Amino acid sequence: MGVAFHGATSLKFVTGTHKQVSKYTDPKSKRPYRGLAQQEYTDVLHDHFIPEGNKLFKNAGQWADKWQMQQDNAPAHKTPTNMAYIAANVPGGHFLAWPPNSPDLSPIENLWSWMDIKLHKLDTCKNIEELKERLEQVRQSIPPTLLHNMFDGMKARMERVIELNGDYIGK
Repeated sequence: MGVAFHGATSLKFVTGTHKQVSKYTDPKSKRPYRGLAQQEYTDVLHDHFIPEGNKLFKNAGQWADKWQMQQDNAPAHKTPTNMAYIAANVPGGHFLAWPPNSPDLSPIENLWSWMDIKLHKLDTCKNIEELKERLEQVRQSIPPTLLHNMFDGMKARMERVIELNGDYIGK
């Protein structure tokens, strides 16, 4: 899922998030990758995140031609292939550099926390498909004001991290 001031993209489940066996094979071991492979992430960027990001910003009526992407430092995210793909296909031409291990500065991590609280208020899921459906229900219930507040508060959060010399700012 991608998130912006204007809304969130739909969910995309990838290898490593729910015991899914990768369709991509490690050329050295000849076995399926255990986590998100570089090519799988390229496919997700091509088929999901970039088209939905374009749609999200186009529907918002602004930034459609210059939005940028922020991602964490997962190995598949930062491969030269995927970095070049983002540079060539995200309208803003690049992604935002982001420090590793900084969940208190990442809007998506704050949104995942909100979604986790909402999800736990629902009935227990019997299987992975039910979990996916519930997650999508929760995603669709994200209030715009929550996103607005998350993004409006980023400057203060960054200033607080600087004051604390990079330490976690907590809640």
